[in-house]
Amino acid sequence: MATHHILLAVITGLIVVIVAAVVGVGLYFSSRCTLSDFPSCPGTDNTSSSTASSGGCTQRRYTPSQLDHRAIDSCVCVCSEQLGCDQPLPTGDISNGRLVYYLSSRDGDRLRRYDTDFSTAGDSSSGSSGYTQLTVTVNGNRRYQEILGFGGAFTDAAGVNINAMSEANIDMIMRAYFGEDGSFKILFSKNPNTFKNVALGANYTLCRVPIASTDFSTRVYSYDNSTDDFYMMNFSLADEDLQLKIPLIQRANLLTQGRLQLFAAPWSAPGWMKTNGNMVGGAPVQGAIDGPYFQAYGQYYIRFFEEYWKRGVMFWALSLQNEPSNGRNPYMRYQSTFWNGTMMRDFVAQVLGPAIQGSTATEKLKLMGNDDNRNWLWSFATDVGGSLIEL
Repeated sequence: MATHHILLAVITGLIVVIVAAVVGVGLYFSSRCTLSDFPSCPGTDNTSSSTASSGGCTQRRYTPSQLDHRAIDSCVCVCSEQLGCDQPLPTGDISNGRLVYYLSSRDGDRLRRYDTDFSTAGDSSSGSSGYTQLTVTVNGNRRYQEILGFGGAFTDAAGVNINAMSEANIDMIMRAYFGEDGSFKILFSKNPNTFKNVALGANYTLCRVPIASTDFSTRVYSYDNSTDDFYMMNFSLADEDLQLKIPLIQRANLLTQGRLQLFAAPWSAPGWMKTNGNMVGGAPVQGAIDGPYFQAYGQYYIRFFEEYWKRGVMFWALSLQNEPSNGRNPYMRYQSTFWNGTMMRDFVAQVLGPAIQGSTATEKLKLMGNDDNRNWLWSFATDVGGSLIEL
């Protein structure tokens, strides 16, 4: 067996949690403003000891009957060309002994800024539970895991919703997520004054891109539906890639000035490669790791990256499988492929590793395994073996 020095990072939830939390991005979104933009913000409570400020959320309320019985009675902040956007306020200058914190609640607060006296914040005499004195010690010399970045996912659902907006709103959405501080001051609107209060972006720098269809797609599709096409002669990207994902990724790349790091993840191999013959439902790829189906699947990955590379989109990393444990369930209602740590380790060493090193589009690609819940971490790491793991 050939040995390849390939990073197989066992992620423990940080990236997965961040990415999985983004659903329906683009329908409603938040950005930020400066204190000078809002000299009198709605919801300000000017008391002697505490001030609560919000950035003008225009609420749209929902009830369980309008969604489903599991929903809670709550609201979202509407953002539009006419109404502008809700804009959480910056911390501002914090004087000695003061505390600034932000609160979102079921009652309607959305990152509402609170400014209070730190020395009495936990004083029981002020009506709150806690201690009269609190000491916080920060040791800047002791550091733990490095945070690679924050971001979302370029899913089909996100693309459908964003593309349903006007061009001005699409521009606001993209800048709200991927713009740097101050990037909102330059807009493609015919009337920039409409958005004069929109000043800051969230500066996303780490995003996930699904490989083919997912449970956030309107249909089930792969990039090669030709049975036993082991050499990927009929491989082609889908309309969803060309119309929904790539154009938004290209805009995000411009806004982040090339700092955007992308990682890809498949939900399922093409159905003809799997033992159940279908992308939907959990099942592994057919045959031995070094057999024709796994070899074909390795080329399937490479062709995906090469097609994106032709369109100016480079990837930082690949997660070999979204939630591989779901592949254990043959009745899984959406696309899934089963892997365990041993299978993934051998696939990287024997098939995918050499293929990655042989393509310009992937030669610097990093690999991630156990893109799943934390309860699988120990068994997965044990299966893979310490020599291929970087935690």
